[in-house]
Amino acid sequence: IVSKLVKYGYKTIVFSNSHVEAEVVKQVLDGRNVKSYVHRAGLPKNYRVKVEEDFRSGRIMVVSATPTLELGIDVGDVDCVITSPIGLARFMHRIGRAGRRGQEAIAILMLRGGDPISAYYKRNPEKYFTYLEPIYVEPRNLMVARHQLIAACMDKPLSSGEFEDWTDILKSLVDEGVLSFRGKRYYATQEGRRLLRRYNIRGADGRVEIYFNGKLIGERELPIALSELFPGAVYLHAGLKFRSKSFRVDRGGYGYVEVERLPDDFQYRTDAKRTAYPEIIEVVERGGAYNIEALYCRLRIKEIVEGYYLRDIFSGEIIGENNLVEPLEYSYETYGFVFKAPEPIINLDSSKNYLDFLAGSFHAVEHVLIESSDIFTGSGSGEIGGISMGSSGVIFVYDGVLGGSGASLLLFKNLADAFYKSYEILISCDCNSVDGCPNCTYSYRCGNNNKPLDRVGAIEVFKIILSGVETRVYGEDYAAFKPIM
Repeated sequence: IVSKLVKYGYKTIVFSNSHVEAEVVKQVLDGRNVKSYVHRAGLPKNYRVKVEEDFRSGRIMVVSATPTLELGIDVGDVDCVITSPIGLARFMHRIGRAGRRGQEAIAILMLRGGDPISAYYKRNPEKYFTYLEPIYVEPRNLMVARHQLIAACMDKPLSSGEFEDWTDILKSLVDEGVLSFRGKRYYATQEGRRLLRRYNIRGADGRVEIYFNGKLIGERELPIALSELFPGAVYLHAGLKFRSKSFRVDRGGYGYVEVERLPDDFQYRTDAKRTAYPEIIEVVERGGAYNIEALYCRLRIKEIVEGYYLRDIFSGEIIGENNLVEPLEYSYETYGFVFKAPEPIINLDSSKNYLDFLAGSFHAVEHVLIESSDIFTGSGSGEIGGISMGSSGVIFVYDGVLGGSGASLLLFKNLADAFYKSYEILISCDCNSVDGCPNCTYSYRCGNNNKPLDRVGAIEVFKIILSGVETRVYGEDYAAFKPIM
């Protein structure tokens, strides 16, 4: 499609929902001899500005972009917008980039193959235009609060009676030496001022800087950087290919990665083999759906990258599997919810292990529930992580960003609809596979290579949920079980 658009002189933006997807689109276009450039966060500002200027002037005809070009940047007379699945409000923003000079314009919603939500909209196209997703935010984000309180103290010393809800954070900042307390007022120290200089609007903390031959070429945020920049990871950067040589995080929560160039014809990418251990710090709100109790909580997540899969960059076929010499670990606080799925009642083949069946069923439930969240969060599933605790039935769904983003809260508030939509996705899929397929149970973000999964068991779980069976969450329900991402 893009090659035909370029042939007829249509300036085109292809919107993707992630850094990796935007870079892969660029690789695909290169393979079709279509010249394009990448525009995304994490690339140097001077590079992004040059792409904007060249596209505006017509020297560039195609840009592969993340949401960085959705709003606020003048990109001139765009003739066509192609976008991955996104919420309706953001879809309208994206296609609104085209035809701004009054010319005829084209807008294309590009449904992905092997994607549950794309398959759902393919079967039910009218439903795409019936749900306007709300904006979400997590107002209790502790990481944002830390930096905002330091900034407030720099503007004007805070009295001890101000920001009473954040007294514990203020005291911890004093203990860390970034604030001082004297005369019943809080003041920013030199260390606090240095800390704030590293703060930017894209991330409150946990930034990872990427270096090539000693030169800073980009950055990424934790915890996502852990699964994208581990030693041995293939890193795509503005159409160039690199391999991570080292990864370290200092005590302040900032990371440093050194990369080396790979040949242009290197046709592989890497996916992290990872797991995570959740810990409930505090229950913030009780809720649920049907008779399934759900607890919205402040969580501590410990993520571990143990190795990686090497895949063909275009087909996704696994070429090899490697373990890291030293697994990477990173812990952070965020928000999310937890519930206990009921056990499926089904007659099993005698050759099938019952505990494996349960683990696969609950893992599939977690996958489908997160993928269905795109309907309620406007494609926020990329910001959501999930952990099913083995055969226990306990499932955690959480914001995969430091301090929380609010995406999981939105899913928590729409859990009844999410359970029903998940059930619809499963029963509507025409695959006959026991473990399901990319259109129902598979997730390209799975840290366990989509194993184990059981589609039939997951269907039974959702049937029981919708029938009104009651479950509650208790700590002893999951503590002894191995987590599956």
